Amino acid sequence: MARILTEHLESGVFTRQRLINLTNASIVDAASGDGSRRYLSSNGNPSFARLSMLGSYSEVYGETWFESNQLPGLDQDQIIRFFNGSTQLASFQLTAANVWAPKIGASVETAGSLAATWGVWHCAEFHYKIHASTGALTLKIDGIEVCSFTGDTVVSGLTVFDIVEMYYSTGSAHINADGLVINDTTGGESNSWPGIIYVSSQDPDAVSATYNAWSGSAGGDKNLLVDEYPPNETDFVYSVTNAQKQGFSFGAHSVPVNGVIQAVIHEYYARKISSGQVKMGMRDGGVDAQTAALDLGVDWAVLQNRQPLDPSAAAWNLTTADSVETFVETVI
Repeated sequence: MARILTEHLESGVFTRQRLINLTNASIVDAASGDGSRRYLSSNGNPSFARLSMLGSYSEVYGETWFESNQLPGLDQDQIIRFFNGSTQLASFQLTAANVWAPKIGASVETAGSLAATWGVWHCAEFHYKIHASTGALTLKIDGIEVCSFTGDTVVSGLTVFDIVEMYYSTGSAHINADGLVINDTTGGESNSWPGIIYVSSQDPDAVSATYNAWSGSAGGDKNLLVDEYPPNETDFVYSVTNAQKQGFSFGAHSVPVNGVIQAVIHEYYARKISSGQVKMGMRDGGVDAQTAALDLGVDWAVLQNRQPLDPSAAAWNLTTADSVETFVETVI
């Protein structure tokens, strides 16, 4: 698997350890272009979310969604920026002619010819490769290539990046962003252009009939303790016993009948009190698939279990996506 970052913001917070800095922006409840129900909204200039890649990479493909009801600042970086530490390596710039141009370090390369449009959500896909001779920086908007550079993309001798920003230098415009995903080029799944990804979100609506061993911190149904946004850190489910499992089921997803399901993602907002780990799992048709044991921090954070195949290792279809349960197991 080559997906190295997925941030659809459906939990209302970024996944654990990713967020370095959130400036002049906040996550809001509203429908976005990718079909999800929460997105990042700018409320100042500049607006950005600075994210750790949790590793170093030399070539990636990715995607994010953006929307503005007016023209943003011209001759300024937009949409996405790549860094090695504090050194900016690459970005895309909206030129004074309202067309897109690749930007390598401080050098703005030849712009494309397709004018930017505003007032609706757009899907931006990008390809970035750092290399002294065969480097690349390409941007597609709604599946159409709008600018591209090939050649030397090495900046200050740096051949990898480790930080990315969802970035909007907006001037007086108000820009929204959503759905950042990044693939590296390894493995046999999600190792190239993402395509235009749409999201169908569901909260748990019932407790699993198979796994129901954890306790609730308050009265009422356990699923009502864990489906809140923003998360209420006084209402939760918990366990102090090794190998206990707690599961939940979901309602049906609204997915087009001709849609291709790329993956199912379950997110958990969790922390440890003093010690212990958790395994995240999915269950369907009596088959379980679990992650390895994952460390928890003492602070609340979002854990993510993204699976490109169903628990039986078959391709997802709408039936299995609707019927799959999520569960978590203690490792104490």
